[in-house]
Amino acid sequence: MRAAAALAAGDADAALPLYAQWLAVAPDDSAALEGREDALSLLLERVPTALHEGDLAAAARWLEQARRQDPGHVDLPGLHAAWAQAVASDVRRAEDLLRRGRPERAAALLVALREAAPDDPAIHQAAERTARALAAHSRRLASDFRFDQSDAALEAARSLAPSAQAEVARAAMDLERARQAAARLHPPARATPAMKASLQRALAGFEEAMRRGDWIEPPGGSAYDRLRAAQAMAPQDPAVRAAVGRMLRAASACVDDALRDNRLRAAQDCHDAWQVLAPADPALAQARQRLAQRWLAVGDERLRAGEVGAAAGALEAARRLDPSATGLEDFAARLARADPATR
Repeated sequence: MRAAAALAAGDADAALPLYAQWLAVAPDDSAALEGREDALSLLLERVPTALHEGDLAAAARWLEQARRQDPGHVDLPGLHAAWAQAVASDVRRAEDLLRRGRPERAAALLVALREAAPDDPAIHQAAERTARALAAHSRRLASDFRFDQSDAALEAARSLAPSAQAEVARAAMDLERARQAAARLHPPARATPAMKASLQRALAGFEEAMRRGDWIEPPGGSAYDRLRAAQAMAPQDPAVRAAVGRMLRAASACVDDALRDNRLRAAQDCHDAWQVLAPADPALAQARQRLAQRWLAVGDERLRAGEVGAAAGALEAARRLDPSATGLEDFAARLARADPATR
């Protein structure tokens, strides 16, 4: 019998379909049943090794193959429980990577997890949060004119979670805006009188926009855009560096003042200006967390008042700021229960 020969050679993959063909004709053949049992045991011996090596997709395939052959196989419950535990552990690891500001590594792990468990809701939720974080990361990279890295972050976000495409679209617009600014403002190799005049105009425009409080809007006329233009022309110029420091201090103070007065939109604008100018500033992370928590508090108030639309807007604002904010998922669940359309 070819099935027995394949089993004797240690080839469970070849033996199992042959046993299945024979048992479809002779379902009570005890020798074939015993042979299939041995082949399944041989197949399932691979699962612990795959779990140890982190190959959850291979383990899932072998478990499913065994389940199709014999749903009641004695080894299946224990091995499936071990696989589910490994999946849950990797989801927690991806969430931890996201909290520590490593969305690219979280995304790579979640892509592998999705292959292993395509219908797991916890993986889908983590993928959506990571995609949003990648979109925000892409915007920060674009603001530093790091276009290749920004593109890579956007592509990872697109493939990871189609449900986060609104954030991806906004990040793509910011990337294009930064590319256009770089094309317009690419400095010549040596300073020229025309460049010096352009630098003075950019700094004068920065001062005027600062007086108006136009941090990042309107495009082309904001303090941020004027400052970036000056940086592109002469990043080490003392006046440019002084302007950068001034804007950072002003943006930080603006966030504090606006939060104290409960003007969240103003705080958000100041935060955004701060973020695009100095995305690696350690103080920015604390400001982002404070602002996200304040948006959640506003969302809670709006939800209690029955203003579901306003509550959903507050949730989205908090999520863009800090996808792993404490209480965010609980509030999202409450909002979904109040209005299933927000799911």
